[in-house]
Amino acid sequence: MNGPLIVHKAEAVEAMQHADRLRPSAYQRTRVHRRDLLVERQLEPGHLKAACTTWHQALGDCPKVQSVRADDHAKAMFGLLRPHLKNATACDLYDRATVTSWLMPPRVNGRVDI
Repeated sequence: MNGPLIVHKAEAVEAMQHADRLRPSAYQRTRVHRRDLLVERQLEPGHLKAACTTWHQALGDCPKVQSVRADDHAKAMFGLLRPHLKNATACDLYDRATVTSWLMPPRVNGRVDI
């Protein structure tokens, strides 16, 4: 039963990537939101490197977009990356997001929650 579902999810990721390539640059907000969804779909089967690449792209557009939903997705990234911080790609993304002025990782007792 899982076989066809996995195939459909893989096709969905491919379709989302194709749509992202075709989306005009003027649609920054839509691009950020769709990339956030793409990241979630990439992480589900464990495609961490692809998800990190997509997140890097989304981070590049986020400062240009005023969106609470995009901010929430970006903040959720810290929690999703936390289990993967021993991976160099994930660690690089985490570091880039941490130095981005509009986005800071969650704090617990005044310390960054890692």
